[in-house]
Amino acid sequence: MTGEPEPSAGSAGSGGSAGSAGDPVERGIEALQTAAQELIDMSRAALDVAEQLVRNPDTAATVASAFASLARTVAKAADTGRRTVHDAGAAPTGRDGDGGGDGRGGGDGGDGVERIPVD
Repeated sequence: MTGEPEPSAGSAGSGGSAGSAGDPVERGIEALQTAAQELIDMSRAALDVAEQLVRNPDTAATVASAFASLARTVAKAADTGRRTVHDAGAAPTGRDGDGGGDGRGGGDGGDGVERIPVD
């Protein structure tokens, strides 16, 4: 494979010029070939990273620790935000003023989704 797009099978028999109906097909094939090449390049880069992590376990441990720390920080921030909203009573109330349609207040059904009534 040379990396250059090959002519499409339909263009040779069409007998048309460069502006014929085969143009969109050829452009589509070229776009698919470009996307495939980008996918191959991305896969190679991912394999290079994986190889470095395998060769240097200290790097793998550092990366894993960083991801774990990030996950803990995000979870803590989400929990703090959730408690702040519920403690402050900042959650919107339902149309009837009872805090939502589920009887628990907060108007989110307990699943973190704010439901806005539409009349």
